[in-house]
Amino acid sequence: MGYLRGSFYQPSRIIIEEGTESHETRICKNMSNAIIDRILKKADLPGLVDVLTGRLSQSELQSLLIEVCRQRAGGIDPARLLDSYKTNRFVRPSGIAPEKMLEFDLLAFSLLPESYEPIELSPVGPLGACSAVAPVSQNNILSTTRNTEVCSDSTNMMALECAVRREALLKVNRKDTKKIKLCSSHRLLRTQAFEGPATMSHFRLFSLSAAGRDEGSYAFERAVLDEQVRFFIKLLMNAGALDMNISRIRLVAKVADEAFTPGLKEMIDALSRDFPGLTAGIETMEKAQSYYRTLRYNLFATNVSGAEYFICDGGFTDWTARLLNNSKERYLISGFGTERLLTAF
Repeated sequence: MGYLRGSFYQPSRIIIEEGTESHETRICKNMSNAIIDRILKKADLPGLVDVLTGRLSQSELQSLLIEVCRQRAGGIDPARLLDSYKTNRFVRPSGIAPEKMLEFDLLAFSLLPESYEPIELSPVGPLGACSAVAPVSQNNILSTTRNTEVCSDSTNMMALECAVRREALLKVNRKDTKKIKLCSSHRLLRTQAFEGPATMSHFRLFSLSAAGRDEGSYAFERAVLDEQVRFFIKLLMNAGALDMNISRIRLVAKVADEAFTPGLKEMIDALSRDFPGLTAGIETMEKAQSYYRTLRYNLFATNVSGAEYFICDGGFTDWTARLLNNSKERYLISGFGTERLLTAF
């Protein structure tokens, strides 16, 4: 999810556009290439990368890297360990009290539609969990020596779980339309250096995902989008129970497929009637945006000081369609920045 993803969802990502690269991506690749060239020259092994990536199997490379880490860890004394803990931005604890995050999760789960199943995700996923299906650089993700990566986006992990469950259904009936709806509150870690208020390298995200099959006339899309957007608006409007004062909520829906616009307008009209005070608008999604398909939406909240924060990001992706090699599969994700909300409000 492009979420609030040091960090929020989408704004914190380095997006690789289809057929092009963003300015930030080119900078990162150029810096990375320069560093690798310097290392290879220092090691006097110009073909080392090719050997490691092309000649060794994954298990062989894993064994080699584990041994390297074992030997390097063996040279770390307690004083050096403490220095590393004090300076490494990835390992320092969150600044939000855990009981506050628990209170938020209890509120969110109490408002969750019954059709959603909460799941506890693993702290790691398979290597490529994000970059293999989404335009995200692997440089933004903490890869491990055991062919896994630290979870940087819970919606990518839920896409894998949704794909497993949808695959089982499709083996029985290749046109099964049963929806798989999952929910997770999970701590994520991203390696980019972030700046600005309420941003951090690791953070908790409350996320929803809904997977299913194309039902025609955007029936699937309209139903799951309305359900997820309503849930997060209701969650923001109930934040007063946690002593948070939100003075305004703003919804922005960005459409990539204009055929979706009429149904979207009907949905927004209904939301405006059901949630008085909600500000909502429709925009056209930038053509360069390749992360989301059909539609992307953002929710913003304003605190009593008048500062507006990007709190929730969501939209449709093709991840389950690609995982299952089935163009009829549909997938909606949403991510809500728990710590950003608790920090700003």
